[in-house]
Amino acid sequence: MNTHKKFVGRLLQQYTFMLAALILIFVPLPAAAGYTFGAACDGGGGEEGSYMNVLPALMEHMVKNNPSIRFLIFPGDMIAGSSSDAQLCRREMEAWKKAMAPVYNHPRMAEPKIWVTVGNHEVKSKESEECFLKAFPHSPKNGPEDEKGFTYSFDYEGDHFVSVKTDRWIPPDPGDRFSSRSRYVACLDWLEKDLAAARKKGARHIFVFGHQPAFPIGPHIGGALPNVLWILKHPKDPDRDRQLKLRDRFWDILARHRVTAYICGHEHAYARQSVRGVYQVITGGGGAPIFGINAPFGEEPRNLPDWAAAKFEDLVPYYRILGYPHGPGDKCQASNDFVGGRFFEYVLFHVSQDSVTVCTYGADPAPGFNDRLPENYRIELKDSFVISPCFQSPIQGP
Repeated sequence: MNTHKKFVGRLLQQYTFMLAALILIFVPLPAAAGYTFGAACDGGGGEEGSYMNVLPALMEHMVKNNPSIRFLIFPGDMIAGSSSDAQLCRREMEAWKKAMAPVYNHPRMAEPKIWVTVGNHEVKSKESEECFLKAFPHSPKNGPEDEKGFTYSFDYEGDHFVSVKTDRWIPPDPGDRFSSRSRYVACLDWLEKDLAAARKKGARHIFVFGHQPAFPIGPHIGGALPNVLWILKHPKDPDRDRQLKLRDRFWDILARHRVTAYICGHEHAYARQSVRGVYQVITGGGGAPIFGINAPFGEEPRNLPDWAAAKFEDLVPYYRILGYPHGPGDKCQASNDFVGGRFFEYVLFHVSQDSVTVCTYGADPAPGFNDRLPENYRIELKDSFVISPCFQSPIQGP
């Protein structure tokens, strides 16, 4: 009898092991729970250094409504900056950190809580660059030798993040004729190697962030990374399209390594569009005065600053050089899947195993103003869409 019980017991044990094996084979394991990170940009300026009316309100809303957020990316223009007063830069940086108190005081965010890179306002002098490095000593020093602390990369939960310096106060070559417009990604060889190494290690998603957009959407259409204004003003210069070619190489690197998104600012508005499978997400509504967006065919500019109120006809030469579709029905942007809006905002990236859901929360400026919130402001969902390796599916737009 005991022998029979032992035999039955061993048989049941074998069947249990077989059943467990079949479950492992035929039942997929649950995907990783995922995580959320945020992005905001262009919150600096004004007498207090940061627009205290807007930026703290956005950050307070972000952490209150997303308590599990892990960290924030802020790609530049934290301050107004100065080319002559280093102490002003220091005071403005301190004001910006005070405005970011809701993030810095969040007890569950992963250190250093905010990942930053410089914008054009942080590089107005050698001293202002040094001020930036002292203010953010935590930034990894694994970038190119001459850009340590500005250009760097890090990994988080199987994903890879890269900060690229798009603005510099002096060009690498003292004889560079573009010294007054030194906005380009100089670390292209380093970036190529860094992204290749990340893919070799099995990075799930790759996010790159920098200040200048590769595809400007509004008043900065003549500058940013392509620098089209120089091309138009110097038609006889044989090297006039130098920065446009650098922009093209930069985007080619992102596309070949299947970067999920390039997160940037400089244009004071919100926008997203996909170019060659890579999303450019502009989150420039962090508190600085809101700008307009390129005027499409048949539309007059609306709610634009006087200096940026360009008509469609005036923008056509820029559209042609940039290759933006600009006929009737086109959006006059790099891609006709463009979605954008003029509002203060922050962006959340909900990262999962197979996709990234991007949600933008914002509020409209006070009537008649472009630099403050109304008294009864309401921060709400303005846009959301999904990025995955197989498809890009917009959910809703503003």
